[in-house]
Amino acid sequence: MARIHPARLPANTLAGLLVLAEEAYMSVLAARLVAAGYDDIRPVHNHVFAHLSPHGIRASELARRAQMTQQAMSELVVYLEERGYIERVQDACDKRAKIVRLTRRGRKLAAHGVAIMREIDGMIGARLAAQQFGQLRTALSAVIEVCACDVPAMSLPRTT
Repeated sequence: MARIHPARLPANTLAGLLVLAEEAYMSVLAARLVAAGYDDIRPVHNHVFAHLSPHGIRASELARRAQMTQQAMSELVVYLEERGYIERVQDACDKRAKIVRLTRRGRKLAAHGVAIMREIDGMIGARLAAQQFGQLRTALSAVIEVCACDVPAMSLPRTT
């Protein structure tokens, strides 16, 4: 699936606004994680954390969900593994395959990240009227639903 580089999206289109909003949100998250002592985590690492399953997942599936090449995902996995956030263990169903899963340190980071995201949501909610914040969530859910109906199921990330 072809991806459009964010710089090529006009800022006044819905896609452009969504990309800019995500970049702004993730920048705040990254800055707060650095302030909390996670100075080796960058926004790009969200491609791993956002798609990990609770019981682990194969790196090839991580790459597919993140719409990245296996090589690019492998580089992220190695970086995070070297720093103790994730580990690769043998797949019980296929001894040739490895499962990527969070370590204790990774689970601590993930919990801290979720807490920070709730704070960011609170900041946004404080800026918007309560009704507007609810409408924003509803509208974004509708965008996801509309787009999901128009894309073949194989190309969408699985949520399980």
